Amino acid sequence: MACPNCTREDWNTFPMAYTRYASTEDDSLSFILVNGCAISKDSPGTYSFAALIFCTVAIIILSLWLSKKEVDYDLIQQTTQDYSIEVLNPPPDACDPEEWKTFFETILESECTDNHVVLCSIALNNQELIHHLAECRRLLLKLELMTPLGVKFDKENIDDVVNEIPIPPLWKRILCCASDPNKILSKIKFHEEQIKELSKADFDARKVFITFETEQAQRKAFELLDASGWEIMHNRGKDDRYRFRGETVLSVIEPDEPSAVRWQELNTPRKERICGALITTLISFGLIGGAGCLVYLARKLATAWQAVTIAAINIVTPLVCKILTKYESH
Repeated sequence: MACPNCTREDWNTFPMAYTRYASTEDDSLSFILVNGCAISKDSPGTYSFAALIFCTVAIIILSLWLSKKEVDYDLIQQTTQDYSIEVLNPPPDACDPEEWKTFFETILESECTDNHVVLCSIALNNQELIHHLAECRRLLLKLELMTPLGVKFDKENIDDVVNEIPIPPLWKRILCCASDPNKILSKIKFHEEQIKELSKADFDARKVFITFETEQAQRKAFELLDASGWEIMHNRGKDDRYRFRGETVLSVIEPDEPSAVRWQELNTPRKERICGALITTLISFGLIGGAGCLVYLARKLATAWQAVTIAAINIVTPLVCKILTKYESH
């Protein structure tokens, strides 16, 4: 279609559309490519809206169906989660498993035939101690992997073992990030000292995990201890019989699977979790904006630079995300 007033600059948009523009050899007349199909003004919008309604209804129905199936599959597959409850607000000094066992068996005594508590796990506010224990174990494993063939790794005589491990040359430490066994030994001794000091302290109870012998007992415990957020916050609204020690209204939920619990972060305060998630989210948005600007600037220079920039961003982004998730509490 002839377009005398059209110029090539009219198509200098993103994405480029120069393929829809043409001109004569002397540029005296311009042409543009148009769609020859007869399209109604109302039909596309109507069809799009109908498709949107259909997809929305389909997603809602599918979600309801999946929720029902999820419950059915959960009843078929029995796991530890189906027999356990998690107490979110135990008294700080409630560190005796027998006390918790007695409390739950007492309130369930007249409610169900089998009220036996088979397991009680109390998570203490000892996050720093757990960190040192985990780090010490990681360093010991690293040292064990460095031990030469034929040398027995003995934790009791760790100094003798380190003397048998060859020190990597400087170039290997720089290029391959090889570790010096003597430095690893120093870190191990530091963590062991911290463990000894922290082991002497008394830690408060942070969370309690109770496992019953039957699923009926778990459901009955949820029914008896069910309380609203207002009642838990103000410690009101429940009979003294269902209060721990006759004082505390307990907040109970169904716990995650043991393999899904992040044991080293159980004691992280909610405020710290929210702040960490907010900071990492803002950093992520900043990185997305920065990456977009880099791609835009590279595109203005040359198409080749745009491809190189995108490839570099794809390589760096997973590394940055790994660092962010390492410092964010989940």
